[in-house]
Amino acid sequence: MLSILDGHCRYVHVGTLRGDGVAPGILGMNKLIGDNSLRRALSAIAPAAYETHTECQHTAQQAQLARAVQWMQDQLRHSIAQATATPWILD
Repeated sequence: MLSILDGHCRYVHVGTLRGDGVAPGILGMNKLIGDNSLRRALSAIAPAAYETHTECQHTAQQAQLARAVQWMQDQLRHSIAQATATPWILD
């Protein structure tokens, strides 16, 4: 997420954050993962579809994708809950 906020659009750009002493420190981060670790972690959340998958593998993948989407939606709701509970006036 920090990489995206920093304007990066490729996994390999995550490595540039390792030399950034300011952005991770502001967020209280003391470790950063590498681009390969990030790629592996995200592929476990929603693995890529392959034409060689069996029907059973395709069904399992769709179930995993549905769980991943639900998790992401829950996390987003949690992250904005305080802001939506605060009365705001937007002019």
